[in-house]
Amino acid sequence: MFKKILLGLFLCMFAATGVFAQAQTQVQSIDKYNGMIDKGISDNELQSHTLRLNAGGQPWTGILNYTENLYFYFEAKAGIVALKKISVSTKVADRMGWKDFLFDDTGNLVKHFSISDATKASSPSSQYYFLSSKLVTIIDSAGTRNPNNFATEDIQKAVEVLNEAKDYKKVFDSIAAIQLGNK
Repeated sequence: MFKKILLGLFLCMFAATGVFAQAQTQVQSIDKYNGMIDKGISDNELQSHTLRLNAGGQPWTGILNYTENLYFYFEAKAGIVALKKISVSTKVADRMGWKDFLFDDTGNLVKHFSISDATKASSPSSQYYFLSSKLVTIIDSAGTRNPNNFATEDIQKAVEVLNEAKDYKKVFDSIAAIQLGNK
């Protein structure tokens, strides 16, 4: 009986190691793709649009100064537009937040990066990695988590991230439709 339990534990450990290795490979691949997109942005190889919200920085709801900038990076070839990345900078009072939404060639979100205050080195950040709209890895101040140890809050946050990416993507799709005359 003890041998069966030991064999079962060994098989579970081997399976968990395989899942972790697969997730690490996916994260590395997505990070490499992100690096290529960032290089395309810095080399001006991608098209871009910028949308500035509350451009004057007036108090928001009478309480705080607020501005938000949306940066859309995309390829446009032969009338086909492929969104690659959306970056969002938010300034609320003296705090500067930043978010990135990285999309694959089929338009699916593959990575979300967020930092609550980019002006402070100690500010918490998080990275959510997706494969076919399925959360595969989270990296944040709590460490690295994979599907076998996601908490309910992790799944809820991932759903929020996917919905937020969809909403920003709708903004881009509307701009692209107007630009291309496909109203």
